[in-house]
Amino acid sequence: MLRHPLGHRKIEIGDEQVGRPGNAFIGTPGIYVGADVGKSGLQTPANRMRPEHDPRIPLTQALALTLTLHYISSRMADPKIRILVAKPGLDGHDRGAKVVARALRDAGFEVVYTGLHQTPEMIAIAAVQEDVDAVGLSIMSGAHNTLFPAVLDALAEHGADDIILFGGGIVPEGDLQKLLDKGVGAIFTPGTQLEEIVAWIHGNVKPRSLEA
Repeated sequence: MLRHPLGHRKIEIGDEQVGRPGNAFIGTPGIYVGADVGKSGLQTPANRMRPEHDPRIPLTQALALTLTLHYISSRMADPKIRILVAKPGLDGHDRGAKVVARALRDAGFEVVYTGLHQTPEMIAIAAVQEDVDAVGLSIMSGAHNTLFPAVLDALAEHGADDIILFGGGIVPEGDLQKLLDKGVGAIFTPGTQLEEIVAWIHGNVKPRSLEA
């Protein structure tokens, strides 16, 4: 599933919307528990005796926490590489970014797509909030010499300089090595096969949770 950054998502619980603390249950509408479960999540005579009690009780916070912990424990047992795909700057061409994002998803990675017109600061915040292992930038505007270093700096400012940065787009050959020397992991130019990008990620990106 392609996901929007944490700050742009909410989990629907009955008629309520609660900010989601984890990555499970995205877009899951109307999760309900039994009619005799009250706001506390426990069965009580008062709940059972209330004739006006709606038979569709929204999922309680206690149950939501239990399900979230279950998700976290399952992810720790078999962590997947998480990647943020971002479109920085004023570049409005995102077809290639979406193609790459879907290819990475189909390869088994967890993928978060930011959408268009992201600042380096927004990308760094999303990367930290989503706890990703790598950030992939798509830059078609010619501003690669500015945007790649700016995202690296923003990641470092947020204490996330261990998140690997890679990217692709229209980058002249003369600029490639300069960006690699500044800390960009890899840059994929037009014509690169999707399998090559997947193979590079498998060989160079590991779940950060394994290094903790």
